[in-house]
Amino acid sequence: MSDHRKMQILSIVGAACAVAFVIAAVFAFTSPSNQARSRTVAATVNGSPIYEETVTSAIELQREKMGMSDSETWKQFLQAGELTPADVRAQEIDSYVDQELLRQGAGQLGVSVDESQVDEYVSSMKAQFDSEDAWKQTLEGSGFTEESYRQAVSDMFLQQSVYAHFQETAEPSQEETAEAVKYYAAVFDGSKRSSHILIRVDSTAGEEAKEAARTEAESVLQQVKSGQMSFEDAVTQYSADTGSAAQGGDVGWDRSSQFTEPYQQALDGLAVGEMSDVVESEYGFHIIKCTEEYKAPEGATSVDQLPESLRETIMGMLREQAAGSAYSDWIQKLRESADIKINDMPSNVPYYVDPSELVQSAGSAASDGAESAASSSESSAS
Repeated sequence: MSDHRKMQILSIVGAACAVAFVIAAVFAFTSPSNQARSRTVAATVNGSPIYEETVTSAIELQREKMGMSDSETWKQFLQAGELTPADVRAQEIDSYVDQELLRQGAGQLGVSVDESQVDEYVSSMKAQFDSEDAWKQTLEGSGFTEESYRQAVSDMFLQQSVYAHFQETAEPSQEETAEAVKYYAAVFDGSKRSSHILIRVDSTAGEEAKEAARTEAESVLQQVKSGQMSFEDAVTQYSADTGSAAQGGDVGWDRSSQFTEPYQQALDGLAVGEMSDVVESEYGFHIIKCTEEYKAPEGATSVDQLPESLRETIMGMLREQAAGSAYSDWIQKLRESADIKINDMPSNVPYYVDPSELVQSAGSAASDGAESAASSSESSAS
């Protein structure tokens, strides 16, 4: 099995400790609260402990969620992914290491969490329960105290704040920008921008209603063509598409939208400044005006060479990618400079499986398969 496939399988289990998952799920495990349990240390990050019970609880929760609480199903899962319990534990610890590095590194960036924001969030969650007892029972049933739940919420907001820091400071490189411009220039070459006036009628309406709508659309078209009314004024007065009406009827570029086929066919036949006849679609009757056509310059590398309406969208995507890369690089640098120590896995954890059992089980399966194949071959020969 490829390392990529193995990582995909591991990430299913490892997802339990991701902060965003914890909060989205509301009451998933991040840190068990039962102080009576053994405080065996699974790993340390610059001296800060990650407890074995924390890791175990996260793995056990995921086993339960995926219906693998019984040992046999768990063994089958491990065999399918060519994993050992130690692999699963290592992935889980790895996620907690990143979480701890986030806490430790945020201060270096001058990023902190507004405690009033945490208060407000926790209060809003608590308000969804009928009583204090119901709230506490749910927390306890999920391995939380109010303090540990509050820490999980704080971690979520800290992660958001750190990411926001990189959104504000990270910029795409010239090479990344040039590559994106080259790509989008090619994609939008020949694209047309249009505005429309829509006289709406339901596709299931009777012929009388459709004819009335068509007659109205023809009347509007003639008023615009004769100069009695501008296209923009007709949009304001007649168009049922309120979303585009606020923009003078503008519906954007056809390469970034999915227009109904009759609309697209009519637009394809228009030059800039031209207006269509009345066009029927499932939405009603359109009067379409082509307002722009984009011709990509050869060797485009500057964002200024893209259609104006697309520039901010594309730069927004590039900045988001730059922020994600900067965040990942930051975590990686923290990891490289950190003193991370991971202790051996105890054999008494509930998800432990003796490696020899996995090998024997897999071997038995292979043996069974060979016997079945041999039997089938003999039957065929007979």
